[in-house]
Amino acid sequence: MANEQDANGGKPVVAIPEATDADGNTINADDLKDGVQVNVTLPKGTQVGDTVTLTVTPKEIKLFEVKWFMKSNQVMI
Repeated sequence: MANEQDANGGKPVVAIPEATDADGNTINADDLKDGVQVNVTLPKGTQVGDTVTLTVTPKEIKLFEVKWFMKSNQVMI
């Protein structure tokens, strides 16, 4: 079970390589042309069957969610 005793308080760490300090940590039209990669590092205790939900909130478009269901070959102990 992921909890506050894990590194980062049991929360996932999300990184977006295209969003850098140089551009104010934003995603621009050039970034969107070929998609935007999102790296999610899950906390210790993530288990098979857990669901990871990434909520995307574009500036002028309705938000949407991307769900990922953890499988046995994706969970590290």
